[in-house]
Amino acid sequence: VNNILKNPYIESPFEIVHSIISASRSSFFSILNSASIVTAAFARFTRPTALFIDNIDEYLEHYISNRMYERSVFSRQYIELWHNGQVGALLALRRLNGINPHVKVFLSIRKEAFQYAAKNEVSFANLRAFTHELRYNRDDIRNIIKNNILAEPKSNLCDPRQLERRNVDPVTAAVEAFLGHGAFYVSNVGTGQEEPALQYWSRHCTLRPRDAVAIGSELSKIRPEERTRETVRSIINTVAADRVQTIFGEVAPFFDDLVPSIIPKVIESNVLSREALKHSATLYTERFVKEFGPVDGDMLHPFCALYAMGLLGIVLEDRDRPGRLTQQFPPLGVFPFGDTNILPTANTYLLHPAMSDYVASRNVTFLHQINRHNIIGDGLEWRHEENLRFVAVGDIAAYRRNIMANVGAASTFEAFWSNVIAIHARDLDLANVAAGDTIVLADRSAARLLTVVKALAGALRHSGYGLHMRFGAHCGHWQFSYDDEGMAHPNINPLMGTAARLEARAKPGVLLMTAAMFEHGDLGSDAHLSLGIHPVSADELIDPTDLKGRRLNIAKPGEDAEVIDVYAMASADEMAA
Repeated sequence: VNNILKNPYIESPFEIVHSIISASRSSFFSILNSASIVTAAFARFTRPTALFIDNIDEYLEHYISNRMYERSVFSRQYIELWHNGQVGALLALRRLNGINPHVKVFLSIRKEAFQYAAKNEVSFANLRAFTHELRYNRDDIRNIIKNNILAEPKSNLCDPRQLERRNVDPVTAAVEAFLGHGAFYVSNVGTGQEEPALQYWSRHCTLRPRDAVAIGSELSKIRPEERTRETVRSIINTVAADRVQTIFGEVAPFFDDLVPSIIPKVIESNVLSREALKHSATLYTERFVKEFGPVDGDMLHPFCALYAMGLLGIVLEDRDRPGRLTQQFPPLGVFPFGDTNILPTANTYLLHPAMSDYVASRNVTFLHQINRHNIIGDGLEWRHEENLRFVAVGDIAAYRRNIMANVGAASTFEAFWSNVIAIHARDLDLANVAAGDTIVLADRSAARLLTVVKALAGALRHSGYGLHMRFGAHCGHWQFSYDDEGMAHPNINPLMGTAARLEARAKPGVLLMTAAMFEHGDLGSDAHLSLGIHPVSADELIDPTDLKGRRLNIAKPGEDAEVIDVYAMASADEMAA
């Protein structure tokens, strides 16, 4: 103690610990024998005190060998030292809390060390009573993003007025204030679907707050006027890839056979079947053996490592909603690092969006192989991968007279309508607004599409604007074209053409759909009777003469007649007869 007090170079408690660990064997045991003096003094301390100890793992990191794939007896002993240093601190905390109730000791340790204690410490059941596991969910991450935005200078916000909006989700308002209306939605590279920037941001994070904050920090460095859809998406992708590299650096010492540089060379897509996963694992093993020599057993387990890190997920049936498939990624640290046989048996495996960013930045062909049917993200629905899409084209009746010609309504309608669409159409494959009053919706589920149509039309009808909508709907195959960056652009023009012709013939408050949509969408089943779909009648058409018996002529003026079977639906529940 005298040496500690007089040493001018000791400035932190960890330097004291380091000097003890580095002492000679005789000095080390001499210190242990003298520790009872310190403990006795601690027991006599009566002033209420709180003591906080953090970053023990960071102090011990230099004991871990960072020379991956070259394991030795010494490197394994260093890893045990890293674990036991934290477990020992936890044991000391339990003892100190028992010696003196006036002093409250708070200690943070890494989850890996806690799992090590569960396996190796005989008194773990007693230790567990002194611990609280820190876990974050998606709402926590959203609120962390919001709070960091609120701490930004208003001069660094694109639209500070959004923070003053009432009756709006405060997280949504904060993100729009930060990114601006123009970057509030971004395009998904794989599906071409527009999604809220906040969802895109949170999807590319693990459930570690530091990932979300790191993305926000880089976005904050962009001048407000330069925060566009493209720059926001690019920053999120780049930072997410960097964060994966950081995770690999943190956990690599705990995996004997994890070589991050090999992974981008053996993964072909962000969605893998069971057979594709086995094939990639075989390629990984072959490359590892070629670079580092023989391995124990026939196969290495890189995907068990990715699953333990939360960078690989699965598709499974939602227990709360039978028949619905959902995506699931385990939080980082739930599974002990280095364990094999932890990967669940599944038909479909998914790369975490951040892991996809990591692979894409190191494999230029990866973007051309990614899945085009689903947005990947923890907790999101997984939909069957048909190319068939159901499309609805709609417009707002008397929009120019009631909105454009009204100065007050014109200044508020866009924000109102954007919010309504964000709320009701967020789960569709596509929801685009054009020319103010025209909207294009597309989805793989006809029932889901029509439910959104009713919700949008009902919200508009019941609003202060009191407007009606009309729609035309059709179905067909969704085709993609890709630009130089691999961005998917869905081509639904042929489907939209037919839907637009139906929309032009519908009265306000009516949706007209083709018989093909009715049949392929299984809309005649008992499950969808509540939608109120029926054969079209003359009083639902702008021009009743277009109806030829039970069939409708949708040809343009001057063209030969094009007569098809058509069904109708009231576009909002209160309009149904």
